[in-house]
Amino acid sequence: MRAPDPDKKLLQERLETYQALLDLRERDMDRLYAESDAFLVLLDFLLSAGRIEAAREAILERLQ
Repeated sequence: MRAPDPDKKLLQERLETYQALLDLRERDMDRLYAESDAFLVLLDFLLSAGRIEAAREAILERLQ
């Protein structure tokens, strides 16, 4: 029985690491989109209620 090829094992570990990093990035992007959507809903609610100053403050806080 042959010993596993060390280069193949290293390549497999690197591929698994890259896949884990891609998965993490995808989750981060999903979270970013969800936060942006929630912020837009908040602005829509505030502006619909005539709370222009509150919407302005929310925007300024978000920009900081």
